[in-house]
Amino acid sequence: MAQAYPNRVVKFNSAISTLFLFLLLLIIPCRITAECYTSIFALGDSLTDVGNRVILSDDPANDLHMAYPYGETFFHHPTGRCSDGRLIIDFIAEYYGLPYMPPSAGVMMNGGINGSDIEGGVNFAVAGAATVDSAFYEERGINNPNTNCSLRVQMGWLKELLPFFCGSPSECHERLKSSLFVVGPFGSNDYRNGLLQGKDIEEIRSYVPIVIGAISDAINDLIELGAKTIMVPSTSPDGCLASVLTDFESSNKEDYDEDCWNR
Repeated sequence: MAQAYPNRVVKFNSAISTLFLFLLLLIIPCRITAECYTSIFALGDSLTDVGNRVILSDDPANDLHMAYPYGETFFHHPTGRCSDGRLIIDFIAEYYGLPYMPPSAGVMMNGGINGSDIEGGVNFAVAGAATVDSAFYEERGINNPNTNCSLRVQMGWLKELLPFFCGSPSECHERLKSSLFVVGPFGSNDYRNGLLQGKDIEEIRSYVPIVIGAISDAINDLIELGAKTIMVPSTSPDGCLASVLTDFESSNKEDYDEDCWNR
């Protein structure tokens, strides 16, 4: 996949570039035969967060997510999603006739957790989350100004809530067979934070196997817990985002990846 940053053209190899291709591979055969999933568990960043960032943070900057135009087109009020309506994860839930997943922070802050509240799954994603813990980047002079709710942290929340979803390891193995796990997309914040704080492309490239390793560890953990179906969306071409193009603006046309203009 080509990702363009002016003066820093990043090219990461990727077998799959969009979440939609995953959906085609996963849901078309299932929909024809029977209902595939009875619950969905999601981890990720702003592309998947349905409210955790707003609930967890006391940063006034997050109040922006709770003001219009956020939420205006579907829910008709802000929900904590980084969108004016639904996210891809919401459309996946709709497709399978499942309720919209509640944000894990809201479930856990209620004190007594009711298993019936999470029958359809839980969303653990947090806007701004990196794949790898903040401590790794802080040692390299990179600060995550948004959150330290990394993939490892989100996996910890999932394991904490799982006993309320299924009472024993054997029951979990059985129930999670019919659950869909969405891990990501992850990676954008790992790379973008470093670039924004002056790190060069070669250093950022060195993080790629570490990010992939963290995702692989999470996948293996989920399999051990009993997961049978795990969707791992690829990172999007962040270098084509208007905000990133603005952050790395250049007067030299050759600094830009032509792929962005063909999207």
